Amino acid sequence: MKTKRYFWLFIVFALFISPDISAQEEKVETDTTQTEPAAAGRRIEAELPSENTNIIFIEGEDAVSTNFNKEPILNYGCSGFRTLQLNRSRERQGGAVNYADYVFYVTEPGTYELWYGGTPPGPADDLYPSYSSPFSYILNNQEPEALYREDITVVEEYAPSYFWCLTGDLQLESGDHTIIFEVSEKRRYDSKYFFYLDAFFLVRKEGDMRITGTDLPSHFPEDMDNRTIDYPFRTIEDYQIIIRDNADEISAYIELSSIYTLVGDYLNALKYLKRAALIEPENIEVLLLMAKNRIWKGDLTEGLKNYRELLLKVPQRRALWGEAGKIAAWTASYKESIAFFESGLAQFPADPSLVINLGLTHLWAGDVKEADKLFLQAEESAAGEYPLLMELAAVYRINGYPEKAIELYEKITAAFPQKLEAYLLLETQYNATGKKQQRDNTVARIEDTFISTEPLLRYLDLFHKKQGLKDDLIGKYEARILEEPDNLDLRETLAQTYFWNGDREKGIEEYLNIIINHAFGAFKNLDQESIDLLQLIDKNYLYYNYLQEIPLLIRNKSKDISTQRSAYNSAQKTYQGFMDRVRTAKEKGEEPPQSTGKDPRDTLKAEEEKLSRLLSESIYMLNHFSESANSYAAEQKKTEAIKSADNEQKMLFDNLTKEIHWEWNRRDFITELERASQEKLSLARYILARIHLIEGGPENAEKLFGATDKTEVVVPFSSYGVIESLLWQGKIKEALTNI
Repeated sequence: MKTKRYFWLFIVFALFISPDISAQEEKVETDTTQTEPAAAGRRIEAELPSENTNIIFIEGEDAVSTNFNKEPILNYGCSGFRTLQLNRSRERQGGAVNYADYVFYVTEPGTYELWYGGTPPGPADDLYPSYSSPFSYILNNQEPEALYREDITVVEEYAPSYFWCLTGDLQLESGDHTIIFEVSEKRRYDSKYFFYLDAFFLVRKEGDMRITGTDLPSHFPEDMDNRTIDYPFRTIEDYQIIIRDNADEISAYIELSSIYTLVGDYLNALKYLKRAALIEPENIEVLLLMAKNRIWKGDLTEGLKNYRELLLKVPQRRALWGEAGKIAAWTASYKESIAFFESGLAQFPADPSLVINLGLTHLWAGDVKEADKLFLQAEESAAGEYPLLMELAAVYRINGYPEKAIELYEKITAAFPQKLEAYLLLETQYNATGKKQQRDNTVARIEDTFISTEPLLRYLDLFHKKQGLKDDLIGKYEARILEEPDNLDLRETLAQTYFWNGDREKGIEEYLNIIINHAFGAFKNLDQESIDLLQLIDKNYLYYNYLQEIPLLIRNKSKDISTQRSAYNSAQKTYQGFMDRVRTAKEKGEEPPQSTGKDPRDTLKAEEEKLSRLLSESIYMLNHFSESANSYAAEQKKTEAIKSADNEQKMLFDNLTKEIHWEWNRRDFITELERASQEKLSLARYILARIHLIEGGPENAEKLFGATDKTEVVVPFSSYGVIESLLWQGKIKEALTNI
């Protein structure tokens, strides 16, 4: 028989909620007989949970790792009341794809149909409108299988924007398998990556016959052979034409409103729902969709008002009281929430689900005393009813109160010791909350409580294999990191996996590793990109010293020329005086006088040559000055070009960080590096040393560059950093000894 339960859950603002909630109100028919606890030393036979080996059902939120979203989105209409939603405009860094990674176990080998619940993929044909992204899946690391709307069969819509879709057959061996859903294309409607994945399941086949068995999941296609809606979405214009030609048929109004809801245009969705309500004022589906769309649009007051009006018409809809109460509670409208739950309890007195959700509202509102009172009341109302108690425990668990779920599971195992399911869920909760000792104690309790039978051992073995699949896959990620420590994409996947599975500390440490690696890469790029600038700085430093010396050189050369000119003038005067005496002697017919010492003519010639040489040197020096000035001007232009390019990069960076509201916190960054450095992350220490060096602290830089020990991976550039630090301190000899 198809088992259906209703769990009262959180509801997140702006989430899709199924209009078909009343179907969830069917009671579960199961054995609720309490068994006396086993006497000390006497074991009892385990009552195994019912299972259907023909169907392998995996919730979307049970991904081992995903970057669709930071956490599952709560949704009343979805399986497990949670779903994965991908809705983003920007590309991921480094061109990374959007993915959700799963593991599952196959007991019976053979052919299986792959189904999923979510948005149908966008079409490959450009003629059809594209309201969601196409996707691909990768089974067991094989080649990706791309899926477009043309490749799948759409069977039924079970919640707004969620459809059961058949993708095709898979051949599976017994054992564990992996499957990755990837979204690498945007929908054409608004260029967004847009894909919802609520759950997927595999159905065993024998020949062409589908074998579903009986005990079906609570969310499952009503008719797997239904093909009445297996057609592509129409354009908005086509829906409008259909409405124009069939103005009294509300189905087209509802379908068009759902398209507007899918693309986030709630205003137009409400417009067509209002028109549908004019045609059929008492149509419950239309009224419920109007309430939901108002909530999604952000009009909480009107949305809750619509819920109140709707519940006046259908007070018998127990699930609707809970839905309205949860919406109000999640949006912090606690008085409204309490009113919804109390009105629901007036219709369904002492209903455990309504009572416990009322208690959660009081807890969120800060009224712990009233909350505890209601929790106790709910548990007392469900006492002796195994399905109700399990339902309450699930409410605690899904609403984020694992400790309360654990407490209740402990009570259930005491009251119903024969029910293996309660023990296993208790074990799972202890494991999920990191309480390994309590988990091991629960495993031991199972061994001590139940008679060891072949079916029990087989069931427990399979259960623990399935439980270990996630850990095994995470272990493979960790092993690959050891082989590829510089694979930052893999590190990011591992970090996201840690966070998704609740291991925040490991996730933070892995992200710290990624940040440090990116920082190291940034410093390497800085060094490479700074070569031209550093060469310019070195040249300009030489020019600076040279140009600083020019005035002194000119003064010295001018002094030399002035001195030599005086010597030349003196020699010329001496020579002229000597020649005057020679001429006078000739005129008198006397013997010309003889020079005493060096011939004045030779002296004058020597001084003239000296002066000529000094003037030539001066001309050469002036030409050299001119050439140097021109070269300096050219280098200055290069500097300006580098500065301009740097300013452009800075502007681009500022615009990018402004868009995401990010600011660099230097103090926190240094603190993280220091902490990582103390934990022997050599890259962190290297980056710290570079920062000290850049900021004018070569002494600290030298210590950090040389601080590695034998247990650390040595950064190849550290030895150069030591030399550079010594040079900046003026320790030339020490620097040379390190070369």
